[in-house]
Amino acid sequence: MPSYKPQQLPPTASRPPSSEAIPVGFDPRDRVADSIPAYISYIDDQLRYIYINRPYEVTFNLPHDRIVGRPVAEVVGPEAFRTIGPNLLAALAGETRRLEPRVGPPEDERILSVDHIPDRDASGRVRGVIVYGHDITEIRRAEQALLKSEEHLRLALEATRSVGFWDWDVVNDLVYAGEPFARFYGVAPEVAEKGLKVGEFIRMIHPDDVERVGNEIQRTLAGHAEFSSEYRIMQHDGYFVWVLAVGRCTYDELGKPIRFPGVTVDITDRKRREEALLQSEKLAAVGRLANSIAHEINNPLEAVTNLIYLAREHAAVPVVQQYLEAADAELRRVSAIANQTLRFHKQSSQPQAITARELFSTVLALFEGRLRNSGIVIETSYRAQQAIVCFEGDVRQVLNNLMGNAIDAMDFGGHLIIRSHDAVDWATDRKGIVLTIADDGCGMSMEVVRNLFEPFFTTKGIEGTGLGMWVSKEVVDRHKGTLRVRSSQRPDYCGSVFRLFLPHQE
Repeated sequence: MPSYKPQQLPPTASRPPSSEAIPVGFDPRDRVADSIPAYISYIDDQLRYIYINRPYEVTFNLPHDRIVGRPVAEVVGPEAFRTIGPNLLAALAGETRRLEPRVGPPEDERILSVDHIPDRDASGRVRGVIVYGHDITEIRRAEQALLKSEEHLRLALEATRSVGFWDWDVVNDLVYAGEPFARFYGVAPEVAEKGLKVGEFIRMIHPDDVERVGNEIQRTLAGHAEFSSEYRIMQHDGYFVWVLAVGRCTYDELGKPIRFPGVTVDITDRKRREEALLQSEKLAAVGRLANSIAHEINNPLEAVTNLIYLAREHAAVPVVQQYLEAADAELRRVSAIANQTLRFHKQSSQPQAITARELFSTVLALFEGRLRNSGIVIETSYRAQQAIVCFEGDVRQVLNNLMGNAIDAMDFGGHLIIRSHDAVDWATDRKGIVLTIADDGCGMSMEVVRNLFEPFFTTKGIEGTGLGMWVSKEVVDRHKGTLRVRSSQRPDYCGSVFRLFLPHQE
């Protein structure tokens, strides 16, 4: 490009620049620049418009005499210039920049690709900026549509991983299946594609389900009915998956079965949710039963306590007095446990104010015998001054789970620390109380801690349901609180600390 000397125009000039101010290739009389499907402008080193082509006027709906000769900031406005200005300055410093601004009203918004290119003279000095922009709206929309279709495809592929297709050639007793179906049954996909005897698949069905499923298959073959069955498939790691298998048999002209195609769907998650619901219903039923039993026990206890009182009043032999006093003490303890059980399972329709001491004392009473027999020393510190408003039955259930787990972790005795204090949650700045349960038991690994609040996760084998900590987390979340845990298995520093924060009501 030949040497260029910027024209000295006032900022408000409305006349077009003289021909000597226009770089070669941007002559306004040259219709080539106007026919290019892109907008072009030239900006001098004083950040003034020197030239624009016809598409520029159309794109921004501004006439030629409103642009050429005027400062960029004045034409585009201060807000747009905050975006454009740094790119123009960078181009004047010798750097090529690109922008993708959005222009126009929201209902007809367009996306532009704008290059800011330094224009140098023969000596290499930057004398201005060539601005080249074109509409890329349709390109970006196509890219978005492609991304969306790819996401839909990904979701569809993920869904198909839980659906297995199969086709049973009944005449030759060969089942042809795809990869998901083969994965359910632990069969190599390439083997399943070539066909396997149906017995190779049936042998992987859970022993408790195999007879039932076999009978349902035979009824379908004989009765021209649709096959639908839910059953478990054993896995090589000892676990099993629940599946729903649905199919329909086809027959020849004589009514004999020839083909039996269908699909098998993984329903393990649904079954687990159903089991969790059933388990929670069982726990609720047990709670109601315990409540009823405690109530029934409490009535005769009061009568026996009164009788012992009368016997003590009339007993003259000292040893008899001692026996009666011992019996009276034990009865009072049983009565206290019964009353605590009644209170533990009692749930109000509205949250009630209760102190940390009252919450802990009820739970400790239920574990009194177990703690004494386990040789566990209890250390308590109740420093929380203000009562907390909560559903006390739910919070007691959380403390019951935490305390039970702490006792389980101390097989050979230990220390159980119970504490409460006023606190502020650093994440939300809400005031409340902290209830702490700490033990010096065996501790937990990092993997156990990571999965601690997952449903069905348990370290207690068949004795555990895997629901206690999950339910506890749900209760804490409903109270807008937090439940944090720290645990260590170091020989010189092992144990676990649970910290329950409950906020005060606003």
